[in-house]
Amino acid sequence: MQMTSFLLRGVDASPVQIHLAKGRRRRGSASEWESNVSVDSALRQCGVEPPDLHAVFPADAGAGSGTDLAVALLLAAAAGAIPAERCAGYAAVGELSLAGEVRPVRGSVQISQTAASLGMRLLVPADSVLAPGCRGTDVSTLQGAMEAVRDPVA
Repeated sequence: MQMTSFLLRGVDASPVQIHLAKGRRRRGSASEWESNVSVDSALRQCGVEPPDLHAVFPADAGAGSGTDLAVALLLAAAAGAIPAERCAGYAAVGELSLAGEVRPVRGSVQISQTAASLGMRLLVPADSVLAPGCRGTDVSTLQGAMEAVRDPVA
């Protein structure tokens, strides 16, 4: 199971494929630890117990707070809270608060341009500015993102 998110490199948005692997998440850097805590807390706010899995990023990418939403959706799918096969149809960006709110990220225009050029549907924080042609869905909470994946609007 995998999902796409994006990281900014300068002014360019690069797609990042995130996978899940068995085992506890390691603490890593302070930002990785903060992200893990936010994702776990947000999942619990939605009634989902985080499974014993961790996100795996390409060696040249690393995690960023903007990947929180994608990681949380993958973990929700692994826990059976959303259909796993639907995650592959989306890319997601957004930082999660402890309460499950999706916070804005830098570079929404660049991210949405890249998503549009790749033909991807994009879940983005509410009020994000999107490039023309991007099939984006605004979400304000992890619960809202899970509902969007569960019941996509054509």
